[in-house]
Amino acid sequence: MGFPLNIPQSKMADENGNPTREWYNFFRDLQKAVGGAVSPFDDAALFGTITATRADRLPDYWPVLFDYPNPPDVFPANFIEPGTLTAGTALTGGGNMGANVSLRLADTAVTAGSYGSVTSIPGFTVDAQGRLTAASGNTIPALASGTYTPTLTNVANLDASTAYSCQYLRVGNTVTVSGRVDIDPTAAAASTQLGISLPIASNLANANECAGTAFASGVAGQGAAILGDTANDRAQLQFISGDLTNQAMYIQFSYQVI
Repeated sequence: MGFPLNIPQSKMADENGNPTREWYNFFRDLQKAVGGAVSPFDDAALFGTITATRADRLPDYWPVLFDYPNPPDVFPANFIEPGTLTAGTALTGGGNMGANVSLRLADTAVTAGSYGSVTSIPGFTVDAQGRLTAASGNTIPALASGTYTPTLTNVANLDASTAYSCQYLRVGNTVTVSGRVDIDPTAAAASTQLGISLPIASNLANANECAGTAFASGVAGQGAAILGDTANDRAQLQFISGDLTNQAMYIQFSYQVI
């Protein structure tokens, strides 16, 4: 044949599957034999050149060059070209590994930054690859608590009233108040009304946006309704008087911050 190189099959690649020096030398000599450039990583160029120029000699080339009786049906891919690195789901990059290639996570619609604060709880959507595909902030409802002594207004049928320290709790736009007031009605069987200021201001539009009850601890059956005074944006304790003595009444009501 005239080819000075005879490569045993065991020397075509090293233990890692990479082409050996003998493999590259074979292509050097093959280039000389076929009179053209042949890439060691291009099976089309290799067999295209051989079959186009010396098709009748291909059965002879193989045993002489490779010490193997017959050429394989499929040429070993790791001897011919390095292959292609394909980016999978949620990845980008890749390419022919004959050059430097890289992979990275594909961008999502999430904007880089910090999420969550003392007033916001972050919410996230995670895809099957573990990537954050959506992010948002969810406002934490306003929280407040404390004590206050309400301002009392003797609206109707009251000789006197006394305010005490009351407590309140706000969650979001709802405020709950509880405490004590003393009242001294003027006449029996009359509409008795006491205005009670709010710990957190509200623009009440309807009487039902503030509602609660009050009861006297020292008089059997003396109870009162608490409703919204929309004209003055405050709570109003209201009942029909029976006992005319000064009595403590314990109140509880809730209202909307509007």
